[in-house]
Amino acid sequence: MNKYFFSLLLLLGLLLPDQTIAQKQIRYKDTVFTISFGMSGRFLGSSFLDFGAYSKQNSSCPDDGNFSIVNRTNGCFGDNWRRLEEDHTPNDLAGNFMIVNSAYNPGDFLNIPMRALKANAKFELSIYIANILLSTDGCDATQPNIEISIETKRGRRVAEYFTGIIPNNQVPIWKKYMMRFTLPEILEPMVVRFRNLETGGCGNDFAIDDICLVEYVEEEFEPETTLRIIKPKVVPPIIPQKPKQQPKPEIKPNLPKPPIEKPIIHMRPRPSERPLEEIPELPLAYKVNSRNDLLIQKVELPEGEFEINLYDDKKIDGDTISVYDNGKLIFDRAGLSKQAISKKFVLNKMKPQHELIFVAETLGELPPNTALLEVVTPLKRLKFYIHSDMESNAKILFQLK
Repeated sequence: MNKYFFSLLLLLGLLLPDQTIAQKQIRYKDTVFTISFGMSGRFLGSSFLDFGAYSKQNSSCPDDGNFSIVNRTNGCFGDNWRRLEEDHTPNDLAGNFMIVNSAYNPGDFLNIPMRALKANAKFELSIYIANILLSTDGCDATQPNIEISIETKRGRRVAEYFTGIIPNNQVPIWKKYMMRFTLPEILEPMVVRFRNLETGGCGNDFAIDDICLVEYVEEEFEPETTLRIIKPKVVPPIIPQKPKQQPKPEIKPNLPKPPIEKPIIHMRPRPSERPLEEIPELPLAYKVNSRNDLLIQKVELPEGEFEINLYDDKKIDGDTISVYDNGKLIFDRAGLSKQAISKKFVLNKMKPQHELIFVAETLGELPPNTALLEVVTPLKRLKFYIHSDMESNAKILFQLK
């Protein structure tokens, strides 16, 4: 009796669906910053980054203790380095990445200063790293091992992450490393610190790209649970059918034909009579002069209004600048000073994009033309450093989120 009772319980357990367990999914919110190192070998953001004891070299093959911002490598040091034909950033033309030839001693190679972040919020920091070492000339090569930390400018450590040894045979070459952390009650400026834990001189050479810090939230959801019952197939019996009898032809009487009605023609309204529909603007790339347009940042903002304020970045030395919005001139040879030049914009489905191009008209006493752009939204303030000269314009793209 117990045997049959146990079998019945087992059968019921197999047929009943599992209890639904709430799971969590991640929804990304505002991006704090994205660093993709520019395009065509030019990067205008170096002035607000700290590279520790490392120095910048204008070469695709930097020496020990140096770095370069390039869009490709050409097989350096007797083809001991990989040939990277492109960066990691998708869908960009001649995009840059940063190459680091490690110093002889461990230390910081990149520090990113930040404003105070939202307290008790969750953040995700990601970076793509490629080990570019292929071989060495008779020495025992070291491999990159990087520590990433979130700290206050006073040195208080909030979060840390270790990549571990990054092998030189990883597939794909560009690999994503990511950390998530919750910021405590700290209302002061922060810094993201990248530190090389291994020695250089033989190996320990790598490239980095697409550093992104974004806020996120965790939301609970309940997955649907369905009970699938498999029914056995029932094969119907074969019943012989009687042959069909041909129906007798129906004799129709001769009736008079109905009158032919003329079709009713519905006239369409003329084009001038049709109601006009509002057509959204298409996102385009605008060219305002023959100089190169260097993209500094893409910024996604929610629907609504935002304002820009434009100042002279450093010493007031006579810089003048023109600004275009989607190819239309909005500031003509404006002089930069400590007094803001301001304008408001609207992002919505009809206007999903504002492409701002900053053209240097004069370089002032201290070239290049430097400006500080402040972006004010109902939820936050953003700051960007704009550098332009007689060869290149600076471009920032604001898009509807």
